[in-house]
Amino acid sequence: MRGILLSARIFVGLYVGGRPRWRKRDVVEAVKRGWGHEASFISQDGLWTDQGRLKPEKSVQVVILNLDHEGNPIHKTRRYFESSVGRLSEALRKQFRQETVIVDIQANGRTVGTGIASA
Repeated sequence: MRGILLSARIFVGLYVGGRPRWRKRDVVEAVKRGWGHEASFISQDGLWTDQGRLKPEKSVQVVILNLDHEGNPIHKTRRYFESSVGRLSEALRKQFRQETVIVDIQANGRTVGTGIASA
């Protein structure tokens, strides 16, 4: 393996106002349109604090590797990759009417940046 593998995890909630609103396939379609490259999707259950109380919520974790189908980098620099992932995260936050979307950027499997797209 050569170079540094950049990746991102984006956590997108599927509830709005404490109620289920979206499905995993909605997130898949949004990422397909907004990213245009390969991605993986993990459905998960979690707990989210809403008005000071922990509540269960379904969400989707979007996993993006900075690789095309031949194993070559899509974005040549970390800065451009992070900027592209940031734009996608903000678009997902708005489309799915979330207060926040959490983003974790990794280089060779280690977190190098974490951010929150918030309203």
